Amino acid sequence: MALQALCRHDEALVAFAAVVGMRPDDGEAWFRHGQTLQFLDRHAEALASYDKALVSDPAHAQAMSNRGGSLRDMTRLEVASTAYTLAVAEGAAAYMHGYFHTHGQRQETTARTRYA
Repeated sequence: MALQALCRHDEALVAFAAVVGMRPDDGEAWFRHGQTLQFLDRHAEALASYDKALVSDPAHAQAMSNRGGSLRDMTRLEVASTAYTLAVAEGAAAYMHGYFHTHGQRQETTARTRYA
């Protein structure tokens, strides 16, 4: 990720290719690989990487969103729109799961403290 931040995308691509070669089931690595390809305007290859990320983690909202970005840049707008819709739905679901998990614990702790 440091190479990406430094805009050294060619080097980052080599690094992420090595990671996905060693850990082919790592959805986050496939996401970063796709992201790097997208920075290099290699959108068809980026789509393949995002698809692999989504096989590992179907709820990876960023992978779905970036997939939509590559599709948009390839002027496949209808499919891109679907990808963005799914990304929003997954992102909202993940946020709400975290929200209820966090706030549910807080409420439970408050109730135990208050009524103990």
